[in-house]
Parts: sequence; C-alpha cells; structure tokens
Amino acid sequence: LADDGFDDTWLTGRTLLFVDSQALDVADAVCEAAARFMLPVVTTLAARGVVDEMQPWSAGHLGFVPHPRAEALLAPGTPLAADQVLHIGGDGDWTARLRARHPDVQAVAPRRFARWLQDAPRAAPAQQRAERQQWLRAGAAVDRVWPQPPVAGATGLNHVSVIDALVNHQPSDTAWVVDAGQVRRVAAARLC
Repeated sequence: LADDGFDDTWLTGRTLLFVDSQALDVADAVCEAAARFMLPVVTTLAARGVVDEMQPWSAGHLGFVPHPRAEALLAPGTPLAADQVLHIGGDGDWTARLRARHPDVQAVAPRRFARWLQDAPRAAPAQQRAERQQWLRAGAAVDRVWPQPPVAGATGLNHVSVIDALVNHQPSDTAWVVDAGQVRRVAAARLC
C-alpha cells in the first residue's frame, strides 16, 4: 500500500477523503473522520458502502460511471474542487490515477489513519467546520443526470424503459439488487 508519511496538513482547507477497498476494515474510522471534520468521501466501486450514501459527506464513487459529485470535487480549478485529497487504503494504481487528476494527493495506510484518528482533535475549528458544511451543501447540489425515456424513433434498448417495465410487473415487496444508480431509478419508478 502507498503511504506518504501522513501528516496533519490535510486537516486544513477543503480536504476530500478518497477511500479504496483496502480501507474496508477501517470504515468506522472513515465515517467518524468525515462526521467530525465535515469531509466529503469519495470511494472506489469496490469500497461503496463504506459511507452511507444518504449522509451529507457522501460524494459518490469513481470507477465505472463515476458520480458527477465525485468528478466535480476532484476537478482542480473548479468552484467545488478539493484543495487536497487524502487517499486512505491506497494501492499504487489508484494513487497514480488520483495524482494524474489532482495536484495534491497524500496516501495513507488504513490502520495508520485509524490510529491517528484516536488522538486527533475532536472536531474542526468552528469557522472551518462552517466553511466545510457550506462546501458539502454545494457539493450535494451536484447530482446525477437522470436517464431520459427513449426518444421516438430511437433504436435499441433504453435502460429506463427496461427498469420501469420490471418494476411495474413485480409485486411491491420485491427485493431489488442493482448498481450504477439503478436503485434510484427503481425508487423513482415505484413513486410514479
């Protein structure tokens, strides 16, 4: 695992936590740090679920069909861009990918991060916490573009139509296992 010697500089400014599957064992520490310091968390697809996606600090995932919120937070020079990225659980591949996208990426081994958190400050200073809450709210406004129903005359299958048809032909207590944003489409179809 990549580990850059981890220091406290990430506690200042807009810091994004990027969580890889190597950090699954320290998911509680990641969630605690996100809550205590008001830090957005982006995951790889393999680490989805480390952070409850309904929490305000959840910023989606990177990988296949990355979440636009994650993309916005990792795009230097944009209004939502993170000042730095703390990569928890980094393998060399993801660390290199992040460094290709963002100029300030610090990698840390998961257990080292969890040990650091035990002695860390209880929360960010009030001013910084307020600034980060505002940043999280602005990031939360970035949402996925909902897939559109098929256009008249279009050929091929449209996943919106397929999911809607499946939902409409199953009992309301059907359990669904879906990914890549489809769970939101199933929920929306049930509301219609």
